[in-house]
Amino acid sequence: MSQDPDLLGKVELSLRSSPALSTSFLGKDHRPVAEIIAADAATLARLGITATDLAKRMQGLAAIARQNLEVPVVVGRIEVYCQQWKGRIGCPWPGCGLFDKTVTVARHLDKGIAASWTDLNMHLIAEHGFFEGIGSPFRVEPQVLVQLLA
Repeated sequence: MSQDPDLLGKVELSLRSSPALSTSFLGKDHRPVAEIIAADAATLARLGITATDLAKRMQGLAAIARQNLEVPVVVGRIEVYCQQWKGRIGCPWPGCGLFDKTVTVARHLDKGIAASWTDLNMHLIAEHGFFEGIGSPFRVEPQVLVQLLA
């Protein structure tokens, strides 16, 4: 996934200039945003899947979960449900819009693997290849997602 270096620099500056944004999106990760994205892309390449394909699978499960809200539903061997809060949150990349504060929770019934992600996570992964920084409260680990959703 190709990223405009100038745009990434602006995103980096925006995230690092606000302690709240830095903690939310980068956590304890001091690597540049471009390096975080590159490392996660390398992980996905090693596992044989693209961020776009992974995000599509996440979006499909989230859509099913949203239909049932807090009631868990089984899709294949994955149990999934979602929780919604009032309000929306913006993407740190300029011009991407706002996303509902919805969290999807998924658990593989056979593997014992679980993960959760937000609507913004799905966008960040699909459009920017950004899983957030290590230590971020909403980071989604690429290898866990692949194990869960494969």
